[in-house]
Amino acid sequence: MSVTITELVTTATVTENITSVVVSLAGSQGVAGVGVPAGGTAGQALTKVDGTNYNTTWTTVAGGGLHASTHAAAGSDPVTIAESQVTNLVTDLAAKAASVHTHAESDVTSLVTDLAAKAPTASPTFTGTVTTPLTTAGYVKTSVGGVLSSVAAIAEADVTNLVTDLAAKAVGTTTISTTAPLTGGGDLSANRTLSLTYGSGLANSTGTLVVDSAIVPLLASANVFTNVQQVTSPAAGTKCLVLKMAATPTVNSFEVQDSTGAVKARIINNGAFSSDAGYTNVNNSGSYLDSSTTTMSFIQRVTTAVGLIVKGAASQSADLTQWQSSAATVLAKVDATGNLTAASIIKTGGTATQTLMADGSVKTPQQMLAAELGFTTTATAAGTTTLTNTSTYYQLFTGATTQTVVLPATSTLTTGWAFEIDNDSTGIITVQTATPTTITTVPAGVSGRFTCISTAGDTTAAWDFGYNDFNAVTGTGATVLATSATLTTPAITGPTIHTGAMLFPSSVLFEYQPTPTALTATGTLTVAQLLTRIITETSATAVTATLPTGTLMDGGMPAGIAANESFDWTIVNLGSASGAVTVAAGTAHTVVGSMSVPIATSATFRSRRTAANTWVTYRL
Repeated sequence: MSVTITELVTTATVTENITSVVVSLAGSQGVAGVGVPAGGTAGQALTKVDGTNYNTTWTTVAGGGLHASTHAAAGSDPVTIAESQVTNLVTDLAAKAASVHTHAESDVTSLVTDLAAKAPTASPTFTGTVTTPLTTAGYVKTSVGGVLSSVAAIAEADVTNLVTDLAAKAVGTTTISTTAPLTGGGDLSANRTLSLTYGSGLANSTGTLVVDSAIVPLLASANVFTNVQQVTSPAAGTKCLVLKMAATPTVNSFEVQDSTGAVKARIINNGAFSSDAGYTNVNNSGSYLDSSTTTMSFIQRVTTAVGLIVKGAASQSADLTQWQSSAATVLAKVDATGNLTAASIIKTGGTATQTLMADGSVKTPQQMLAAELGFTTTATAAGTTTLTNTSTYYQLFTGATTQTVVLPATSTLTTGWAFEIDNDSTGIITVQTATPTTITTVPAGVSGRFTCISTAGDTTAAWDFGYNDFNAVTGTGATVLATSATLTTPAITGPTIHTGAMLFPSSVLFEYQPTPTALTATGTLTVAQLLTRIITETSATAVTATLPTGTLMDGGMPAGIAANESFDWTIVNLGSASGAVTVAAGTAHTVVGSMSVPIATSATFRSRRTAANTWVTYRL
């Protein structure tokens, strides 16, 4: 049915199927306008050229142009009308039955009665005479006792699927062929019993089955063995047993179960071995890992073999071993170079004041100091003792003659390396650099400390030295200064004069100690303060004490002071809180060593004149 609309309507009622719609509406006459540009071809549309009013042109519309004036059903240019746009269509369709629906048997007239009179397709029971479609010669169309009979054979082709089914069956002449270790084959004219001849390891009396390579292919499916089974490789280069899993296994590769089927040990699908009873050794030789108890033990039975080796990679960078807490915190470790790091190392039998040494022994701090510094005694023989960087710190000389001591080359040392030379002989000890150049002499009964302060060369300036102590002193009274000194009944017996020192073998030496300097704030120390020899600090905040310049040092010293002469002074830090004292260098007055003095400690310094208006202060 086609519908043609020639004027504007508000309601259209359609009671038949619509195959096409023709719309032809006539509107009212409009106001005269610019009009449509001339030209154009069929199928073109009028489009705007730009934003200017009435600026239009003819354009070919992509996709085939405008809709046709008429639209045929299933045409190339259809128009779709929604069901709701057709009056009552939605309501009417809702009242209709679906194109696909069902009816009960009772909805069809006489269907129930007629079906009840029919025979079932499965095992039907017939009465009276049964007529069949078998009309070929030789067939009887009646039944006797409900069973069809015939006077001639029924061809195989007349029986549905018989030919096909028989073709899939074996005939009596079919032969089963067997090869060792399987025997008992033959044709199917009689029953056949197949026998499997096992390998030479079969011992039925003990229930042992040796499965050799000839039997392995026969075990393709699951097998249950109730007796002891043994798999023997036929050759040294042949695998004894391979358990091959699927591409992405999700179960165990191998399991050992008890009689109830409970898994006691397994090889997981990723190849890892797991045992509920732990790991233990059964051959009673060699080393093994035992986890049969709650403690994992590595047991070595061979006394001449290494118990356990942890071997790193060729370029090992990570730790070789680690001991971690349950939170994965590293408590101790051995790094790639073999260094052991631990919170503490305790040796049974040691005390809280002892330290465990690398050789396994324990030592007190005094023993460690003696072991570290070392002690060497030498009898003077008017010869030369050459020290090296392996020589002990303490060098004791005895005897009745002189000796020369040559210090190591500074290039083999580090700054701060020191030697103490104690002259217990009756001769003079001459101390030289490696070049050799004489640094000083150590008189009999005196010890001197020689400290490397530069590794740039083997000059006397590379070494700092000072006299530490005397074997004996005599006399009483106060110590006096070199200028305007007052000696009270001195007893000077055969003094020996040396450069920068005088030895009084039978006198007591006292030093004058003026009132110590009190330091309370940051500032520059004066020479006079340094010469009090003791400086106390009581501040609660950090204090920086800057040393006097080299020029001020020369100006504040007694007249005639020479190069390489020195004096010692001490800072006693009595401060609190953050009242640390830092000694800072001055102009032409350098420092060597740690210059920080924490609270509740003290530090001794040695100020040495190296040249005119040039000084260096060392932390001792």
